[in-house]
Amino acid sequence: MTAMLLADNKGTMYPLFLVLKSRTSKVKATVIENLTKRNGFGPVVWPEVEELHERHASRLYGNPTAWWNGHISKEFLMYHFGYRKDKNMKKILLLWDDFNAHFSDDVVACAESLDVFLEKIPPTFTWICQPADVAWMKPLKASMRLRWVTYLRHEIRDPVFITH
Repeated sequence: MTAMLLADNKGTMYPLFLVLKSRTSKVKATVIENLTKRNGFGPVVWPEVEELHERHASRLYGNPTAWWNGHISKEFLMYHFGYRKDKNMKKILLLWDDFNAHFSDDVVACAESLDVFLEKIPPTFTWICQPADVAWMKPLKASMRLRWVTYLRHEIRDPVFITH
């Protein structure tokens, strides 16, 4: 899983973006449809994701590696800053770690169209410039880990056997 967190200089936290692992169809047309219409998820899983989108402001994306990519970077920019497009507003600064999917030509062009100025954080300074990594991600990961371990313990204690 990959998570992208956003907050402003006043401490306001904005909706979470999560990238989860999802299977890729073997049919090229379905892959394209999943990417363009269902955030990378297949038609079976999509209704559940859509329901979560309706109940929560957070956004979910899926791909085989659960890794952030340039397409999701643009979706993130449009979701949070799309209202700025072609409004010639005062530029805002967005600090992102030095990851190629954050700074591809099309991502930079998207940011420029939204009056968002992207700045790379040097790899050794991420912990200073992105305190959210420490303040938000640690509790989120700890909570998810606890749920996962609890689930596994339950499955070990009360296994479900499927017979054919």
